[in-house]
Amino acid sequence: MDHPVLRIVDFPFQIALWVFLVSFLVFLLVVRYRIRARKFSLKDYFREEFDRYYREQLEETSGKPRPAEPWTAARNEFRIVFQVMLLSILLAVGSFVGVSFVPIPYLKNWTGVESIETAPLRLAALSYDRFYTGFSLKGEIWNQGQIPLQGISARVRIWGRDDELLEEVMARVKPDVLDPESSGSFGMKFSQKSPSQLYGYEVAFVDPDGVETPHIRGFDAP
Repeated sequence: MDHPVLRIVDFPFQIALWVFLVSFLVFLLVVRYRIRARKFSLKDYFREEFDRYYREQLEETSGKPRPAEPWTAARNEFRIVFQVMLLSILLAVGSFVGVSFVPIPYLKNWTGVESIETAPLRLAALSYDRFYTGFSLKGEIWNQGQIPLQGISARVRIWGRDDELLEEVMARVKPDVLDPESSGSFGMKFSQKSPSQLYGYEVAFVDPDGVETPHIRGFDAP
């Protein structure tokens, strides 16, 4: 029951989120490596040796280990983290815009007009009733297009537990002519297998020539 626009935005948003997380972690690791590499210069080495020598002398004199100083983040460390986060956000925004607007084969984004077109039919309600030798379906559709639809039928494909197509049932939609902003209903019954032997069913709608008419499901669609 998701809106077509949400389906287009969802994938670029996921890509942008992953780009932000991965780039942020990678940049932090690179910065940490470079800081550690600078730390072991000759000047830093003698400073650490000097501090360690006098720390050991104080511990021997007092007989108590010197308490470790609490870690405090320096101002330049906050600045580095902020810069890394800003760079990761810019990369994430760039990936979101690229995936959303760059024509990419086999990807539905804002460059494909057909991706955001409204389907002519909306499956507004669908209910089923199981019994010992099969099941029955009842549904209601809504013509949300601008032109009347005539001779629409519901095509119900019934699948077995081994992914085998057991039967294809055609159910005529009543009334025969669906005017814009009007509803129709259909029903079917299958009584050859018990529900435990069935894998599921698939509902589609076709015109009198057998061409499938696109549809969406739910009440929150346009």
